[in-house]
Amino acid sequence: MTAPDLDEFTLWRDHPVTKWIFAAIRRAQGQEQAEWLRISWEARPSDGKTSPAALIELRTRHDALGELIDNDLEDWSRMNAEPQRN
Repeated sequence: MTAPDLDEFTLWRDHPVTKWIFAAIRRAQGQEQAEWLRISWEARPSDGKTSPAALIELRTRHDALGELIDNDLEDWSRMNAEPQRN
């Protein structure tokens, strides 16, 4: 698969459909953060949701969603690169 050039990538990133999808991803990211805050602040130890693992999972999902939006062309190109064979 051929990588897009910077102009193509910019057109895609600025396209209304891409912006619409990214807005939904940002909302989902905000929901993960809100749930992390709710659990860490309001939850009781007896509800089973205050475990460090639950907080790590929420933070990981939040960060992964952000990466979908925040990566630039160079980041995506690096992830799409074939692994080097020695």
